[in-house]
Amino acid sequence: MPAVRLFPLTVILTPATLTVGPIELKNDSAICYGVRTLNFENEMHKNWRKEDRIRGYRGVSVSLWNCTLPDSDQFPDEPFNNTYFDYWTGSSFQIDLVMSRSALMGTVIPMSNVALETCGPGWNCTYNISFTGPGYKCEELARGAQLDEENMRKKGVPFNTSDLIPRGNFSYIAHTKLGDYSPQQMENYTEGTPGAPNITPPWPENFGAFRTEPLLWIGYSIATPKGSDNGTKKPPTEKSDSRWNIAFEASVHRCEHWLAEYTVQFNQTLETQTTKVIKRKFLHRIIDTEYLPDKPANDGTWDNTTAVPESNYVFPLDVERYRLIAAYHSVGSIFRRFLNGTIQYFPYANPATDITKTNLINKDIYLPWPNLIENIQHLYENMTLSMLSDPELVAVSWAHNRSRSGVTEKALEPYNTTGYNCTKTRIVNAYIYNRRDLWIAYTIAIVVTLLSVILGAASLAQNNHHVRDVHVSSIVAATRAPCLDSLPWKSSKWGEVPKEIMETRLGYGVIVDSGPNGTPALGRVNTDGNAISGKVYYGFAPPEVLKVSESALGRNRPRSRMSIVSFRTWDSRHGR
Repeated sequence: MPAVRLFPLTVILTPATLTVGPIELKNDSAICYGVRTLNFENEMHKNWRKEDRIRGYRGVSVSLWNCTLPDSDQFPDEPFNNTYFDYWTGSSFQIDLVMSRSALMGTVIPMSNVALETCGPGWNCTYNISFTGPGYKCEELARGAQLDEENMRKKGVPFNTSDLIPRGNFSYIAHTKLGDYSPQQMENYTEGTPGAPNITPPWPENFGAFRTEPLLWIGYSIATPKGSDNGTKKPPTEKSDSRWNIAFEASVHRCEHWLAEYTVQFNQTLETQTTKVIKRKFLHRIIDTEYLPDKPANDGTWDNTTAVPESNYVFPLDVERYRLIAAYHSVGSIFRRFLNGTIQYFPYANPATDITKTNLINKDIYLPWPNLIENIQHLYENMTLSMLSDPELVAVSWAHNRSRSGVTEKALEPYNTTGYNCTKTRIVNAYIYNRRDLWIAYTIAIVVTLLSVILGAASLAQNNHHVRDVHVSSIVAATRAPCLDSLPWKSSKWGEVPKEIMETRLGYGVIVDSGPNGTPALGRVNTDGNAISGKVYYGFAPPEVLKVSESALGRNRPRSRMSIVSFRTWDSRHGR
C-alpha cells in the first residue's frame, strides 16, 4: 500500500525533468551585413581637392597634404608635373583621434552600434576579415649580461645601454624618430600658402620624397623574480638595496616597419567587441632602404635624411604609390609618437614619454610589463584596427567587395553589396530535457512497478490464487469477522486501539462462519465429502481460526517454505 501511494510522484518527477533554460542557437552559414575591413589601396585614388561623399559623409584620408603651387584647389584635374605636385605633411586629425583613443584605452575601438548593424537585432556574430596593412617586425639584439656597450654601438643602437637599470638610472629608453620624414621640406614658403616654396623651380631632386621609415630602437628593464621575491614584494627603488643588482634585467630591441597580411577574427557579443589576430605574415619593408645616421643629406631640403639605395625612395610624382606609402607612414607616425622618450627610474620616477599613457607600463612602479615588445606589436595592431570605427576614412571598405564603405543606412543599403559570411549565435529560452534525471525517475518507477507485480503475484499465490476486490463492502466484511468480537476491546475516549489488540497476531484468509457475513457455502464440501454449513468469506482472523477454516475446506496441505512466491520463509525469519 505505501508503494502504491508513492506512485503519483512519477507524475511530478518526470515532468520536472523538462525545464526552461537558456540555450545557444548557432548558424554557421549565416550572412552578416555591414562587415568592414581595411583597404589602404583606396588611398591611392584619394585626391584631397575632390569631395567624394556617400550619403552626405565626406571621404577622409589618413594624410594631410601640401602642394608646391598656391591655390591648387582651383585646378584639381590638371596632371602633376615637376613643378606641380602634392607632398605629405602630416597625419589627418581623424586618424590621430581614432588611434590616440585606442592607445589610451588599450583596445580596439568599436564603431557605434556595430553589433546591431552587423549581426542584426538580437544576434551575436563572429567573422574573419583579411587585409594587408602595416606592422612592426622586431628582433632582440641583446639581453642582460650580453649588453656590451661597444657591440651595441656597432649594431647601430643610438643610446647608451649602460643607462638602463641596474647599471644606469632609466627603465625605458626609445628612439623612434631617427631618419623620420620632415613635414617642413623647404626653409621658406610662399606667404599665405603653407607648403608652396618661395623659390623658383626646379625644386631639389628629393623634395617631398619618402626616404626611409624610422626604426624603433627600444631599451627597457623589467623586474626579475629574484629582485621582487617572486612577485611578493616590489623591486628596490634605492641602489643601496642589496637586491639592486639582481632585481632588474635589461634588453634592447630593434623594430622595422613592414607590410603584413592579417587575418583577424571579430566577435560581436551584445555591445562588446573582441578581436583576435589569427594570422600575421610579414611581406616586406614598407620602404626598402637603410638609414645612414652619420651621413647628412645636404640636398637643398630641410629633410637631412640619407638612406641607401636612393633608387628605393618614393617620390611624389609616383602619385598612387606615394599616396599609399604616405598612408602607412601616417599610421606609423602616430604610433611612434607614443613610444618615443624615456622613463627615469632612479632616484625618482620621471617619465618623459607618452608610453605612460598606454597600458604598456606598470604605473605603480614605472617599469614596463614583461613581454613589452609583443605588447607593442599588439598595440599597433589594435590602433590600426580601430580605424574601422570611423567609416568616413577612405581606407575602410566593405569586406564583401573591398570598395569604400562610408556610412550605411541599413534600410537603404542593398544587401547584396554588403553581405558577408559569418557565424550567428543567440541565447534563447527553450525547453530542455534533463535526460539523466528523466531516466532516474522512470527507472525507479519501473523497478517499483515490477516489484509490486512480483509481490502481488506472490500474494495471490499465497492466497490460493483468490482475487479479492476492493469494494467498500468487501473491506467491511474482511475487517468485521465475528471472531474479532472476542478480542479484548476496550473503549477509549481518544479512539485508541488497546495494546493487547495491537500485539495480537492476525492473518488474512478463508473464514467459515455461521454468522450473517460472508458468502453462502453452496456446493462446498470438506475433505470428508460432507457439505459445509454456514457461510464462507475472506477476512482477518486469528491464525487458529484460519487454520480451522482451511481444514474445513480441505486446504490443509502446507505450501513449501522455499517457494519463490511464498512469504512463509520471510515470516519465519521474523518469528511470525
